[in-house]
Amino acid sequence: MPQTHEAPTFVGISRAAEILGISSRTMRRWIDEGKVQGYRLADHGIRVNQADVMKLIVPMSHASGVS
Repeated sequence: MPQTHEAPTFVGISRAAEILGISSRTMRRWIDEGKVQGYRLADHGIRVNQADVMKLIVPMSHASGVS
């Protein structure tokens, strides 16, 4: 049976930053540093894959330096 793949959901930098509780400036820096992949979609500015943003949310027990 063939697998179906959903198209990725892209969100703007401001929305991605809001999800993570960071500033838009930090989100742009993370894109520049390669921590998050940015995509330029036509005339819609830079977007990021929402699934990639959600992967950055880590439970506290797995965060580095937290016991």
